[in-house]
Amino acid sequence: MNQLAPSLSFEIHAEPLFCGIPSKVASFSKQLRNFAAQFQLHHALIHRLGPPNAMLKDTTYVSTLRDMNFSGWTLGDLINAPALSTLLTHNGAIFWQHDGCKMRLKTDPLNRLDIRYGISIPFHNAFGNHAALTLCDSHQPNINTAEFSQLALPLIDTILTTERLKNTARASLSNRETDCLQWVAAGKTSIETGIILGLSPHTVNQYLTSAATKLVAVNRTHAVTKAVRLGLINLTTV
Repeated sequence: MNQLAPSLSFEIHAEPLFCGIPSKVASFSKQLRNFAAQFQLHHALIHRLGPPNAMLKDTTYVSTLRDMNFSGWTLGDLINAPALSTLLTHNGAIFWQHDGCKMRLKTDPLNRLDIRYGISIPFHNAFGNHAALTLCDSHQPNINTAEFSQLALPLIDTILTTERLKNTARASLSNRETDCLQWVAAGKTSIETGIILGLSPHTVNQYLTSAATKLVAVNRTHAVTKAVRLGLINLTTV
């Protein structure tokens, strides 16, 4: 791929993508797993690009590596430093492999995967943020980079666009608007929500109307549906 993807607009943040939203994590992990399978590879992740010493679990948006959060791996443990430097300054997909066998703790849960080779494609936006889609395995991938790039763009665009919408909506909704949506999603009426939050039913309705406007929803039910889809409220917490 020889050009940037100007439609992408994603945020650099400290916590992993879709943290606390199991349904979205499962959905996107399945998409990643199916994508990797097209190229006879087992492991895939979408992650931020940064220094080699950045913790892999802190830079990853979504992944098929189930034990990543319990691993001590860094970004440099997965992708060697020269490859990371290339990904930060180029647009095309590149192959990489480890710089020899690195000694890692035998108790590290990712060691059993025996990841040695991979391919990554970077995605950059106008704000200087950088992410990549990486496929990896124990064997060297045999992939046409043009085909890989063409198929990778829609997948990462979907995931990062969802994150952008979530961040935008989260930033615009007030705490009270989110609280009201949360309780309405749990089946509470405006009166019941008002009692729980110490508000009048009229005030609750105002918050719900305001939230619906910000979410570009036609009514409160639509607003709740969009808030759940974007991960702004979690039905398992009430």
